[in-house]
Amino acid sequence: MEDYLDDEHPGEYFYELVLTAPTLEVLLDELRQGDVFQYYLSVLAMPKINDLSIIPFSESECNMLIDPAVVAWDEYHTIILESVSNCRATNKHNSAIRSKKYIDYVEDAADRMKRSYPDSIADDERKRTVWTSCIVALASEFESRLALGLHHRGVNSLKERIKNVLAQNWVPDDKEHAEKIYYVSGFVLRVIERLGKRAKGEVATVLDDILSNARATKEEAKESDLPTRLTEVKEKVSLFYVNKSFYKMMVKVESVFHHLMSEEGIARHGIGIVNDICHVLSQEDIGFKAFVSETVVHGDYLEAVRRFMRSFGRLRGKDWVRRRKAQRGYIFNEAMRATLGVIAAEGKKKAQTRGKKGKGKKRSSRNVSESSNVSDEASSASPTVPAEQLALDPSHLEAAAEEAMDTNQDQANGNDNEFDVYDDAFDEFVMQEEELLLAKFAEYRTIVDKSVGN
Repeated sequence: MEDYLDDEHPGEYFYELVLTAPTLEVLLDELRQGDVFQYYLSVLAMPKINDLSIIPFSESECNMLIDPAVVAWDEYHTIILESVSNCRATNKHNSAIRSKKYIDYVEDAADRMKRSYPDSIADDERKRTVWTSCIVALASEFESRLALGLHHRGVNSLKERIKNVLAQNWVPDDKEHAEKIYYVSGFVLRVIERLGKRAKGEVATVLDDILSNARATKEEAKESDLPTRLTEVKEKVSLFYVNKSFYKMMVKVESVFHHLMSEEGIARHGIGIVNDICHVLSQEDIGFKAFVSETVVHGDYLEAVRRFMRSFGRLRGKDWVRRRKAQRGYIFNEAMRATLGVIAAEGKKKAQTRGKKGKGKKRSSRNVSESSNVSDEASSASPTVPAEQLALDPSHLEAAAEEAMDTNQDQANGNDNEFDVYDDAFDEFVMQEEELLLAKFAEYRTIVDKSVGN
């Protein structure tokens, strides 16, 4: 008999899915804006070949494809949620079996849905064939979007918080903070440049448009009274100057990370918070449209913004992890260095002055006591990391961006993982931090034992 974990309350899990999953209205609106349906609409405007069209529908018939009064999208939505609830794996033994059951249930539902034709199509064999193909394609996109929404189940409350942050018209804390954001904005343009070189088709064109419309000369930036000082200092690394519009947009993006990227935010929204922030921002109108052509295809625009936000999320997430590691490990490492220095000096002195065995033991005991005293002094004197140093730190961005670019190269080679936003850096940090400190302490104790000897 299968071991059902939490299956004694299946209704509660299903109810949670219903509350947190994207609604039918949201999903159908996304289908309307999606590449598949937009392609269908574009085909309607194409000239006919031999008096035939690829999509043999009128515009009203085409709109019926995503009309819940014509197609049973509501039932399909419910079946997917029920299948997720009923087929969730509870152990490593039933994972594959239940995954297959889930696929079977969803495909059966799509198969029933595609064979329900509106009256204007039911009597035309060619229309029925094309209608079936269109429903299959849209059902696949519908299920993918719903699955993505379930992955971001904690994003609903996060979305409201992000909207509230964006509505606050936030400004940097001080001039130095503004200079860091401007510096990062120029760095981000270099990321966009690299993404554009690796992208293909219209997505590359959109990224190139953003790059060309967001750049400014040094003189233009200074005339606009932008905070360029830090960028001027770092000019040797070939950073770009950005114009005022792009800087203001990046201030909006940074405001969200500034308010939500914290231990409290992670505790509330989970370790996938960076991924979820990027997911929401890629769908919000935060100002990217001002940098692209009005004729750009909506799907290409969204894909370009998604790639940018994913790369920036990796960069920003890794930067945050590095700063947290630096803060947590700073006092310990400084004290460790001072202690090991004292131990090494005392060990050398002991080797040079060792006389009789008993005397050596006595001196060793005294040396250990002195080492302990010096270690305590070193630990108490070790400086702490000032709170202002936990703000956005440009010194980490070069390495963070290079790692983000390496990950993007993996995507170009077909090794993309949609939900791996910053290489599990934070997850690894949380899970291994205590183990790392214990290992360092064990190493420290080994050195102490060897130094005091017999």
